[in-house]
Amino acid sequence: MAFIRQDAWSPEEDKKLAELILKHIESGSTQLAGFAEAAPILSRTPAACGFRWNSSVRRQYDQELAEAKKKRKTLKLRKGHKLLPDAGAVAAKEAVPDRDPFSAETLDTLIQFLLDLKRGRTGSDEVNRERLDALEQEIGKLKEENQQLRKNSEAFIGVMNLLDRARKQGLKVPEQK
Repeated sequence: MAFIRQDAWSPEEDKKLAELILKHIESGSTQLAGFAEAAPILSRTPAACGFRWNSSVRRQYDQELAEAKKKRKTLKLRKGHKLLPDAGAVAAKEAVPDRDPFSAETLDTLIQFLLDLKRGRTGSDEVNRERLDALEQEIGKLKEENQQLRKNSEAFIGVMNLLDRARKQGLKVPEQK
């Protein structure tokens, strides 16, 4: 009869441990959080789960681990870029008013975007073209608003000049309240 240690790991326990850890990695969580979740389920300590994962189970799931890390990276990029303007958005006008523009999340997103930009990973040409088109449209709107403001200010200055001339000629000009 073979002696089986009480603390020996069964293939089912290894599989459950792998599932939990891969789920945590995929979702952007930490392996430590995965060990903490697995511990009560497997009636082990988090340290025992971590040791088992790192000493033998991880090697059996190399491909799944690589896929989980890819999914995590994609998830982080998606989460990170959601704060940046997308194809039809203009950051200044569509910013969420109650969001702190200098929050750690926003700064991390900006840093990631700039690193991607530096590495040449700015997205597809189509997306970049759409962003450029949206910015060009916004520039056009701002130019129109600027022209209207100039016309209004010129009209206001004209009225003020008329009032000033009327006062100088001794005409009674009603005071504004």
